[in-house]
Order: sequence, then C-alpha cells, then structure tokens
Amino acid sequence: MKEKFWRKALAAALALVIMSGATPIKPLSQVFEDIAITASAENIEGTTVTSDTTTMTTGTYIVDSNVTINDRITINGDVTLYLSEGTTLTAIRGIELSSGNKLTINGSGMLSAT
Repeated sequence: MKEKFWRKALAAALALVIMSGATPIKPLSQVFEDIAITASAENIEGTTVTSDTTTMTTGTYIVDSNVTINDRITINGDVTLYLSEGTTLTAIRGIELSSGNKLTINGSGMLSAT
C-alpha cells in the first residue's frame, strides 16, 4: 500500500516538474513592459499638499489629510505624489501634465480629478 502511494506521489511530482518547465519564468519588467512599477514607503519626506497647492515642481508631495484644490494642478518636472491611507486629493479642475514632465502616484489614498 505504501509503495503505491509513493509511486503516485512521485508521478505527480514529476508531472508538476515537467509542466512547470514548459512555462518560461519571466522577470516582472518583461511581464509589465509598458507599466512603470514603483515602490512606496510609509515614512516619506516631502512637501505637504494643501488647498493652496496648484503647481507641483520636481520633488515629492504628500497628501496626509483630505484636500480639495479648487483650481487645476500643474505638474512641472519629475513629481511624486504620495497619497496616505484614508486620504483623498480632489482637483476640481483636473491635473495638467504636459510632455516632458512625469507624475508618479504612490500610496493607498484616493485621487479625484475632473
């Protein structure tokens, strides 16, 4: 009885090894070629976003409370926006991101732009 169990277990393991060898393992950078993957951390230093923030220049901006901006947010340079958990950033007139500028959004908060 033990011999049959081990034969079946070995056959199943061998089948798994053979099947997994048929599927190539790719790094995430190849799987998500067109998507930029960035990491976020809990202790980030940067400029705190307030209702008066309408222009963001190169640097890190932190939303650590609910903020509503009644104007358009303009992005100039390489900007990282970190949305803290449980917060919402609302940009009533949207976000302007022209060619040559970059916006990276991290964190688990919410962004609403119209």
